Amino acid sequence: MRSPERRRRETSLERRYLNFLAEVGRILGEPLPYEATLQRVCDAAVNTVADAATMYLYDDDGDLQLVAAAHVLPERSEGLRRQAAAMLRDPDGPRTLVESLVKKGEGMLVSSVDETSPHYLRELDVTSFMLVPLVAPESEVCGAFGLVYTTESGLHYDDDALILAEDLARRCAAAIAKVKVHETAVNVSTRFQLEALPKTLPQMPGLQLDSFYEPASSELLVGGDWFDAFVLSGGKLGISIGDVSGHGVRAAAVMSNLRSALRIAMLMESDLTVVLAAADLLMRQELGSTTFATANIGVLDIEARTLTCVAAGHPGPLCWSETDRAVSDAFQDRGLPLGFRNLMPGHNDAQTVDLDDCSFIVFFTDGLLEAERDYLAGEARLMQAIARRSIRQSAHPAEAIRTAVAPERHPDDLAVLTVRMVP
Repeated sequence: MRSPERRRRETSLERRYLNFLAEVGRILGEPLPYEATLQRVCDAAVNTVADAATMYLYDDDGDLQLVAAAHVLPERSEGLRRQAAAMLRDPDGPRTLVESLVKKGEGMLVSSVDETSPHYLRELDVTSFMLVPLVAPESEVCGAFGLVYTTESGLHYDDDALILAEDLARRCAAAIAKVKVHETAVNVSTRFQLEALPKTLPQMPGLQLDSFYEPASSELLVGGDWFDAFVLSGGKLGISIGDVSGHGVRAAAVMSNLRSALRIAMLMESDLTVVLAAADLLMRQELGSTTFATANIGVLDIEARTLTCVAAGHPGPLCWSETDRAVSDAFQDRGLPLGFRNLMPGHNDAQTVDLDDCSFIVFFTDGLLEAERDYLAGEARLMQAIARRSIRQSAHPAEAIRTAVAPERHPDDLAVLTVRMVP
């Protein structure tokens, strides 16, 4: 079997760079975190056009930082990262040279390292290296990309290699800029979403509440899920949970406004069907037909031991009865989502169920059940989880339910709100 070094010797320079560019295109098309994307680019380089690769970017303070490193021998990658980072901190190292070249937007080629070359190159067994600036589309230099051949392959770069590397750096910089913008949008959306959710839950005699929210993992975008719980007059508990269509900042903003509107309406109006009608009108007037939301709102009467709910295209809640020793889906009438309820006259009415002293109630969004694209299987896992005493009695039952029901990675965000009746 041919070694990676031999395969590279037998492949033309142009072909190796085309292979690298194709691999980078695949990497930048994947929904990876920003830092993981940069590391994958370096990994692709050592599989095609280098024995070692390093990437440097300016941080928010304008300092050049090592952000990724890879070696053709995987066991040496971490050592390379430490050495490259140390060289940036070394006053006698290459930092000044690197920064001057990067700021000018100029590439550097050392086709052959010999005894006259700086000590840090010889210590790393470098035979040839290039440093090319990463220039974003707006002609702003955002960092640099280093490609190195070592004694592992004994290969050398030439002027043609530098031209190709500079072209690749420009392509990478453009793609990296897009990835960074995407990652920033994700961070802003997630922060906005988390800030819009309640920081604390009510503490009421006879009730124990718990909640859990987690953004999507594969799309890396929040999707407007929410939960809410608040005290109503007469010592009752108001609850709302739902999911706004779409992703990103806009969905989070709509979610925040809708959650607040539902809370205010439920504080002023006891008829839950009227509350949903008002929310539906608000959605249509403010957002037209571009956005809709599913929701479930309810009132828990602690003294009467009853739960009244009405849904707008939203599942649940599921209830565990200690008396019956079973989980039930008592609220089957889902209705239409907010934004579409005017399409069907005679909306679904609120339903009321009796609770016992140790009832356990779970409100959730469909991201909990649809992670594996099989809603019925997800619902069965949820019912099995609720039936487990260890989960119901957990210090954090909402998170315990998420762990038991949803896989580690899931394509939609999810929210869980649990209510445990205490005798």
